[in-house]
Amino acid sequence: MSHYFNYERIAAELSVPAAQLAELEAVVRDQYRHDQMLFELRMLRTLSAVAEGGLTVAEAIAEFRAENEPRARAG
Repeated sequence: MSHYFNYERIAAELSVPAAQLAELEAVVRDQYRHDQMLFELRMLRTLSAVAEGGLTVAEAIAEFRAENEPRARAG
């Protein structure tokens, strides 16, 4: 259960499967490891975008994975 933002309510309204929500939480958590409030805010904003039709949960997961990948070092 969240402490700051009730993103779980939006996930439930969208019928996001538990496994997919857990996967999204994991990739978002990767970016916001040390800040619970920013983690939850990002989850809320991402799920709100899904609700508005801007993207799917699978697309959001893929985007976060791409953002979390280590950047190639310039040699």
